[in-house]
Amino acid sequence: MSISGTSAAAAAVLLLGLVGGPPAFAENGETGLEWRGEATLGGRLYDYAPPFETDDLTPFLDKYRYTDKRDGDDPAWFVDLFHFDLGQARDDDTYLWRFERWSWNWINQHGELDVDWRGLQADLDYLWYRSDELRVFPQDTMGFFPTDPDGFATVYNPDTDPDNPLGADRRLFLRRAGVDGEIRLRPDSFGWELPVLSQAQVYSGYQTRKGYRQDRFLLDTRENLGGEATARFRGNRRELDQHVTTVGGGGVVAPWDLFTGAFDVNFRAFRENAPVVTLADLRNRDPDIGSGFTAAADSRALFFVPDTDRISGSLDLSRRFAGAIVTAGFSGSHLEQAGRRAPLQELLDLDDAEVTTWTAQAAFDAPLFRSAALNGSFKYQGRRNGFDEDQMARVAPTTGQVDPFYKSRDEMDGRIEATVRPAVGSLVGVGYHFLWVDRGLLYADPPGTIQPEQSVIDEKSQHHTIYVRGRTRIRRWLQLRGELGYEWAPEVAYARDLTTSVYFEGWSTLTLPGAIPASLSAFGHIRSGENDDGIRFVGLDESRTKTFERTEWQYGITLHGRPCEPVSLYGTFVQSNDEQIFPHLRSDDPRFLAPDVDFFVDSSLGMESDVKTLQIGGNWQVTPALDTRLSSGLTWTEVNFAGDNPRTKPNGNQITTGLVLDRLNEIRARILTVEAGIGYQVLPGLRFDFDYRFEHYEDRAPQPRLDPLPQSSRVHVYSLSVTTDLNLLGGG
Repeated sequence: MSISGTSAAAAAVLLLGLVGGPPAFAENGETGLEWRGEATLGGRLYDYAPPFETDDLTPFLDKYRYTDKRDGDDPAWFVDLFHFDLGQARDDDTYLWRFERWSWNWINQHGELDVDWRGLQADLDYLWYRSDELRVFPQDTMGFFPTDPDGFATVYNPDTDPDNPLGADRRLFLRRAGVDGEIRLRPDSFGWELPVLSQAQVYSGYQTRKGYRQDRFLLDTRENLGGEATARFRGNRRELDQHVTTVGGGGVVAPWDLFTGAFDVNFRAFRENAPVVTLADLRNRDPDIGSGFTAAADSRALFFVPDTDRISGSLDLSRRFAGAIVTAGFSGSHLEQAGRRAPLQELLDLDDAEVTTWTAQAAFDAPLFRSAALNGSFKYQGRRNGFDEDQMARVAPTTGQVDPFYKSRDEMDGRIEATVRPAVGSLVGVGYHFLWVDRGLLYADPPGTIQPEQSVIDEKSQHHTIYVRGRTRIRRWLQLRGELGYEWAPEVAYARDLTTSVYFEGWSTLTLPGAIPASLSAFGHIRSGENDDGIRFVGLDESRTKTFERTEWQYGITLHGRPCEPVSLYGTFVQSNDEQIFPHLRSDDPRFLAPDVDFFVDSSLGMESDVKTLQIGGNWQVTPALDTRLSSGLTWTEVNFAGDNPRTKPNGNQITTGLVLDRLNEIRARILTVEAGIGYQVLPGLRFDFDYRFEHYEDRAPQPRLDPLPQSSRVHVYSLSVTTDLNLLGGG
């Protein structure tokens, strides 16, 4: 039986049980029940243009709407219940019970069962999902595939057939299947007078994730017998067999009306049953990997995923004091390694890893007088990564450790704002926000490890913002909102953090007067800043500072109109731009060879992206039974490293690195979509719909590209469905 048939049969069995259930509810006070339901049976056909019409490439065009060509069917198609909804509703339109299911294609589907009887509510959800992922096959900077020894890029996946790299037996995909449920009980609905507890709940869930993912890694020079630098890069098709179990519960308390509190405690167990892949395992199928290494080197696991147990909880409190609202909360979690251990972890007898996090927060909103108020919030977050510092020397690679250990993190986030309402419909606010972070970084002892002077991360950072915002309404047909702010950071942690910046955000809505109802809305924001005193790299001769400039802006306009009663039209245009200028810093040796490292400016680069999107559409109710719809979208995308920007050319000469990045990382694409549909209401409980969708992705970037697979693609999608009411069962 197919997956779709299995789910439909399961739904039928479930519904048969439910049909027998409602009379029992009715005997306990549920009266005036009415059957309500709807079912949509439909089919879709996918017509792909070359080369994506093949069985190997079809799924990758739209990974979230999987269109598997079962048994080589051409074109791809499927038939299923797109939507199913059935339940019994009360006179006030609330449901006693309801089952609803959605199906996007053969594999992806989701269902929910809800029961609401007196003070007892029960929810049961299930999910079946599959996504496909495209492998990475880059060309080199010389334009060759496989890569040329003189190129900058890499070669992945020696485990694939070069003549059929996307063969069905080598696909990368993920299947998810899961079910979870929750039961909530309000004691007072059953006449139970509890002085503290007003609601209790328990829940649980189970999910499986199975499939394959692509791991990408770099072999050590001694591990690579191929000799060429590009041959050091490898890809591994790693199996996934993961299981996640969750159980928990909580409630709502109101002790003697002092405050209202909500608490929750849950436990989650994660287990990975797929085999562990080590360097020794790779050697058995890759002759280019050397031998004769130490047991520790051979035991190195690639992308090892540990089994873990996590317990977490939260408590949120709130109370009103003479018009003021005060809230406070605390949450925490402890995650620790459980079950299997990595081979190297066993070999070196390392302790299990653990992570503890917690958050404490508070907020208030209080009126000062009739037209003014004061509000604010404060949050503290902490994180501790538990491991034995004495073990650092045992896990530090002899060939160089390029990152410090993240031992801890402490963060404080605060905000305060005063607002005043000068007139009806208007508000002005002035506020201040700060963010302070302290990172506990640990550096292993040299040699062979990076030291603080060569690190790209600083331990402490602080960020401050002052702003003014406001909104107003003019004669009910014009509404305006805006915010202007200034930001500064005395300390930054990353080279791309801004030390100073200004920003402005604005929104407006205009209801156009006249005989034709119409509205025009617009928004926009701009932020510009720089980091001229950021991360400093200390070398042998002198230090270098990673300066950074960035300007980003976006605006959009939307128009809605109804030229006549049966016709409604809309149009939207949005443009986003992001420009960055920064030096490309390089070192003459790997950074872990500190202190014998010197940094120099390779080039002054820039990156600019520009994305424009236009969407137009409308609906026309031709007759009471016939309706039509039409929409279209067009997106232009351009992203490139500004190697030809005069601001990035020292002395007017193009630097090699900038030229390479500009040529091979440019994105220039146009995406066109057209959707049309027609619906006809044959009878009060019977409706037919036909929909058409056209997608055209056109890659306009110059060749050669890093990805050897074709980018441009086209697909036609045809859908036919029939929807019928299921209210024929009569009243309850």
